[in-house]
Amino acid sequence: MKRRSAVALGSALLAICVAVPARAPAGPPIAHIQPGAPLTDPTQFPDNAIPYSFHRCTMGFILADRRKVLYMVTAGHCVTAKGARTYTETGQPFGTVVFRMQSGTDDMALVKIDRARYKQVSPSVRDWGGPTGVATPATVRKNDQLKFSGFSFVLGDIALTRARTGVLVKQDTVHYMADTSASEGDSGAPFIDARTGQAVGIVRDFGLTDNPPVTDDGPTLQRILTLLTKAGFRLHLVTAPLIRS
Repeated sequence: MKRRSAVALGSALLAICVAVPARAPAGPPIAHIQPGAPLTDPTQFPDNAIPYSFHRCTMGFILADRRKVLYMVTAGHCVTAKGARTYTETGQPFGTVVFRMQSGTDDMALVKIDRARYKQVSPSVRDWGGPTGVATPATVRKNDQLKFSGFSFVLGDIALTRARTGVLVKQDTVHYMADTSASEGDSGAPFIDARTGQAVGIVRDFGLTDNPPVTDDGPTLQRILTLLTKAGFRLHLVTAPLIRS
């Protein structure tokens, strides 16, 4: 999420105190390039000199075009600009930003994945599986459980609390509103609907000015695909089976 460290740290500590960690089912082998994996852009966050990284985000959904060229979508504020290189948790570069937008809840960036890294790509959301398709206002229900995995401060540092759940408050074709324990570092993380396995959207920022106020709001995947089409990227979601607990 955007730089609101005090609020982010407070929400993370509160989540540890009052929330029961989500128990994710046994998932497929972890891939370094997949929804829910950590992401960095060293040109934006050059903090390699300190032992703890305060600057990180999370990878979103995997997309592809008709030629099977692979892309990854994340939050726009997680990268500096078009042309920036992005890195995995192993410190290796894996892709280049080819599109970036920050305008209200339309906060997203598209990373074209290096073809040499395709064997390390999985479309399956880390810990949960899915997405099975793209969620729309017609397929979601108010109070549907959301599932996500992210690398926020504190919660993202603990393996048992990286996989988390929340509640969908509202979704239209443009953005969603939700209450979850997502915090700074989870930006870009993928939300899936637990009932259908469909992709709802990616983590963007706190929705404290929404009505009602919520902990999270951001662009829906439906909106992201529409924006990308307008920008000349005709992409589709790469799906994966949902892991039933």
